Amino acid sequence: MNNKEGRILLVAYSYPPLQDPQSIRWFNFSNLLAQKGYKIDVITIKLPDSLIKSNKFRLHSNITVFRIFPGPLENIAYNLKAKIGTDEVGNLLKRQKRRFRLLKTGYWSIRKIMNNILIGGLRTEWLPFCLNFLKSIDISKYSVLITSQEPFVDSLIGLSIKKKNPDLRWIADMGDILLSPYYPKWRQKADIHVEKRIMKNTDRVILTNKNALKLVSKRYDMETDKFAIITQGFSPYAADSHKKHKNMRFTLFFAGSFYKGFREPDSLIDALSKLDLNIKFVIAGTNEFFMDRFEAIADKIEFLGLVPYFESLKLQRKADILVNISNKQLYQVPGKFFEYLGSGRPILDIVYDENDETAKLTRELNVGVVCRNSACEIRDAILRLYNLWKNDMLENSFDLNNAKPAKYSWESGAEKLCRLIEGRTTEDSETTKRADEIASSLRSSQ
Repeated sequence: MNNKEGRILLVAYSYPPLQDPQSIRWFNFSNLLAQKGYKIDVITIKLPDSLIKSNKFRLHSNITVFRIFPGPLENIAYNLKAKIGTDEVGNLLKRQKRRFRLLKTGYWSIRKIMNNILIGGLRTEWLPFCLNFLKSIDISKYSVLITSQEPFVDSLIGLSIKKKNPDLRWIADMGDILLSPYYPKWRQKADIHVEKRIMKNTDRVILTNKNALKLVSKRYDMETDKFAIITQGFSPYAADSHKKHKNMRFTLFFAGSFYKGFREPDSLIDALSKLDLNIKFVIAGTNEFFMDRFEAIADKIEFLGLVPYFESLKLQRKADILVNISNKQLYQVPGKFFEYLGSGRPILDIVYDENDETAKLTRELNVGVVCRNSACEIRDAILRLYNLWKNDMLENSFDLNNAKPAKYSWESGAEKLCRLIEGRTTEDSETTKRADEIASSLRSSQ
């Protein structure tokens, strides 16, 4: 590998210490690529010093990070959050305070307005500052450009770089396609035009699931061989270092966020209210605006607020059951589901549609129970899992080691990425062999 062949430019607005799904994704992938010898320059946003100093994400020495001013509105928002401390450990009480809730409501009001003005939303204000910084970089020293969407501004930056450097290989990672529920419907025609132009100019496009591939290839009349599917992933654990104990109360754990309109907890709340069982439901995430909905079952609920990424992984492994609520739209798969696959715990997978990717995987891998997002079905599923737990049958009723889901690990995803970077296909005998090797090593640790 010569100097240019091994040099990657990664544009990733969301990158550690942020801990949203795309940040976690490229924290893992960039580290794994760096371990393989690639030199990676990351262009991301500038964050307050307090967030950078408290960063628990350790990056490989082959990774260099350039932090660029995010734009005036987002800069104010990040600095206010840092000043209040709402992303620190023990942040729940701070997030519940009226002052923070008013500030957050105001922020989302502004963001909603800007989402209607800027293609890609408020975070597109990063675009001019990033493009100005790029003038100081010698793009010719890179063999590959990778952009990490969401947010959409990363793809806009990628398009600008590609237009000026047509020989540079561009791999666009589309974690969320542009026409997601949170983008305005009135502007769809313009958005489709922009996203189509982006996809036509890429060399390869990464999507996270088959339903997204079907939607995008049909919408833009594109051959499917331009696309590759690389899901979110998980970090394998050594089973012999994780001795599961039975909790005193049947403990369900949810990590992530609820969303109005397409990932709501109401049916789950209704189901829990109808169960007179010794249950504790632990919720980790920025869900303070949903807390009032849980008042009727307050004796069963424990809100943790925003939990640091690595602490969340530990909490998952201590739970009896992990709760996944999938989105209504089939082309999006919650990244936490794949994180759950590495926990060694059974999953209660709540879906709106039987064609949901998580439902298929839960059954195929035998890692939990699937039910529709209705109070009746959720109640029956919880009761079934509770009885297994009560009778000490939970551990033996599912395949809870990492071996079967090995092809969804971060390591397996990085193998596919390497093949894309080298201009080869992602699905062949070598990839399969590597996934088998990962699975074999995991079995040996059991």
